[in-house]
Amino acid sequence: SVEKFKAATIALDEGKHEESVKIYNEVLAQSPNFEPALRRLSYSLVALGQKEEGLKLSRKALEINRSADNLIGYALNLTTSKDPNYRPTQAELTEAFNLSKEAVKKDTENDPDYATMVAEFALATNHDKDFIEAATLLENKHPLLMQTHYFKGIRLAMEGNYSEAENEISQAENLGLRKESAEA
Repeated sequence: SVEKFKAATIALDEGKHEESVKIYNEVLAQSPNFEPALRRLSYSLVALGQKEEGLKLSRKALEINRSADNLIGYALNLTTSKDPNYRPTQAELTEAFNLSKEAVKKDTENDPDYATMVAEFALATNHDKDFIEAATLLENKHPLLMQTHYFKGIRLAMEGNYSEAENEISQAENLGLRKESAEA
């Protein structure tokens, strides 16, 4: 039911993963191929340390509908873990990069999260051209966001424009960028 789906989503958003798993499973018992529930359930499973089950469900959602949300969902699950020491493999990062690029192409809502993910994964996989394209997309369409200033700072540093890069990173910090991230 719609009400159960909404309740599960609220639980997910509040980080109540055990509760969201229970409710999403009730939703899926009534509608086993409802891909938003599959995708969102996968997030809670990964957060609870059940990564393989989460990946299986997000892969199923992606097979049902290769939407921007499902592409990004699978990319996030590939590169996320409950384990704080977890680091994604280069193969996982590369797959996530490719999925995020496809998501940006399918994005009809101009969602900054998709370009943000492309920028992050492009940096992690040394795809400089794609990083610059994603950073520029954010600069043009979402100039006031913290991540836009952060990625613009990195782009400027890549171009050797260090003083402007520092200014952009400072603006990102003023908008909530953690000091550790700025110093990385």
